Amino acid sequence: MEGTLQDRRTFSRIAAALLALALLAERAAGRSYPVRFLVLAILGRAEAVARAFVAREIGGGGPGPDWPGHAEPPVLHGSPADAGMLALRLRLLAAVLDALAGAHRRRTALSARELSSDGGAPCRDRLG
Repeated sequence: MEGTLQDRRTFSRIAAALLALALLAERAAGRSYPVRFLVLAILGRAEAVARAFVAREIGGGGPGPDWPGHAEPPVLHGSPADAGMLALRLRLLAAVLDALAGAHRRRTALSARELSSDGGAPCRDRLG
């Protein structure tokens, strides 16, 4: 049960970091081309790593022909529109991780209710 709590916290923290990166991508849209290009190159790599992590966590095994959305995102050329699209993809990944954290919460609550089927008594009393 402690591992599930840690997973939930981990997912929530990664989602918060992805939201912060999305904000950076949005702010980069208003910067000069060299700055925007550099920021988008770094954030694009972070988005690829996050996308692979999310794919692994949802059980898709990673991007491949059988995974919806297996196509690589378009190449970033450094335009303000690219910055906006990258920010949107980062927010989408954060939303997926937040949903995974919520699924862990619901699964943990369900497991706790199943383990204490005798009127809510702690399960260690029944085992010991």
